[in-house]
Amino acid sequence: MPGTFTQVLDTVLTHGAQNLDQHQIAQLAQVSDGTVTRGRKQRHGRGPLLLPKPVGFAPQMGLVLACSVGSESVRAAIVDANGVAHKRHSASPKRDQLESSPDELFQRVRLQAIRALEDAFDDKDLLVPNGSLPLIGATLALPAPVDRDHRLRGNTLKHEGWKGAHSDSDAPHSSLNHRFAALLGAPFVAGTAQVMNDCNAAAVATAFERVRELEPPRTDPDAPGHERTTAMVLRVSGGVGLGLIEIAADNVDVRVSRFLRSRVMVGTNGLAGEIGHFPISQSSVERVNNGTGTPDGLNALTWERQCSCGKPHHLQALAGWDGLRERLALPLDDPDSTCTDLLEPFINPASGKESEAATRALEDAGKLIGRALTGPVLALDPHSITVIGALSVPAFLSGLRTASGEWKDAFWTGRPVAFSPPRHGSKFMSLRGAGLAILRAKRHRKLREIGAGAWYPDLAYSRKHLDALKRAAGL
Repeated sequence: MPGTFTQVLDTVLTHGAQNLDQHQIAQLAQVSDGTVTRGRKQRHGRGPLLLPKPVGFAPQMGLVLACSVGSESVRAAIVDANGVAHKRHSASPKRDQLESSPDELFQRVRLQAIRALEDAFDDKDLLVPNGSLPLIGATLALPAPVDRDHRLRGNTLKHEGWKGAHSDSDAPHSSLNHRFAALLGAPFVAGTAQVMNDCNAAAVATAFERVRELEPPRTDPDAPGHERTTAMVLRVSGGVGLGLIEIAADNVDVRVSRFLRSRVMVGTNGLAGEIGHFPISQSSVERVNNGTGTPDGLNALTWERQCSCGKPHHLQALAGWDGLRERLALPLDDPDSTCTDLLEPFINPASGKESEAATRALEDAGKLIGRALTGPVLALDPHSITVIGALSVPAFLSGLRTASGEWKDAFWTGRPVAFSPPRHGSKFMSLRGAGLAILRAKRHRKLREIGAGAWYPDLAYSRKHLDALKRAAGL
């Protein structure tokens, strides 16, 4: 039957996180074991679509070169159709990175991309028979608002060189996608190099984890189904941002993943979730400063602190890591010092350098952000909030939970919002989600056509392409 192999592919996407063998996949797909075996044979001269045990998507299904930029970080990896990030690399933190020119920032991205690609070419399990990497695209997650036309909104990236990439620019071929494709060179073009907001990307990863791992998929069509829910992703580091995704209800066909119909909520102008620029009242800051038992070494919050956008009183300026650093009197006197390095001893529980002042400052940041979330929580009625970023540590989460207790005092008739930790850590979550966004569009949503025999060629990324990229980077 032509549709039987499609049933296998759907089942692998839905149940692939359960580490099932060939026979178990066949039972769930309601096909013979031999139908699963078909996916382990070479197809289109490019290798198998399925891995043998546990059954999962093989690299032949498609890989994505995924990169991410943070306040001081740059990361890159190769993401496969199972949502696994291979060959992970991180640059050394760079202070004030978001004030860099496009050339400076993109060079940092390119160097990490090269490292990930070099490692991938050294891993024969990621290559197809002709020695190329089956890349279907590249993606970059940025900590800045990105609209539907892949242009910048706001001024998170302040350097004049970004002007042509803003939504109000009429410069041709200057979208972020065009710039990213030019950075990577052939065979990438704007259609295969996508830039998106990092919190929106993390929301995609959240949906993928929820429907495959946190909420085990149904196997019986008569069993109670999963309802449609909204999930939030809160990122707290140098900036404060929010990603939102509506996770779809179960399909009639239990083999088909809810991930395919889940939708990121980006808003009209791509500004949904930009809560870092929420204005905080002076009374809210005074409430924090007048708390009982202020520890030694903890400075008061400064309500007049300026945000990265240049305006005072914003949540990001008070609850992001610059505000935390100021409260702990950690000066950036050394031009080579970074917030990442300064704060690491205070936010890493394994460092043995926790202090009462740092714990209190992190709790206060959690409370401030939690209170600022009251409106979004009541307006959107989320099922869960996943917290990621450098400050997503126990003390911060404690403060956030304290503030969440106040939500029901404002107005509450439903079940409590669940605080859900990222299943696979937060450092590479935006990167994974950005990669999954491309894989979902170019592979996961085309499983029916692929199962029926159609194929969508990859970019056949070769060592010659990598050598050209290295030359462009001056290596």
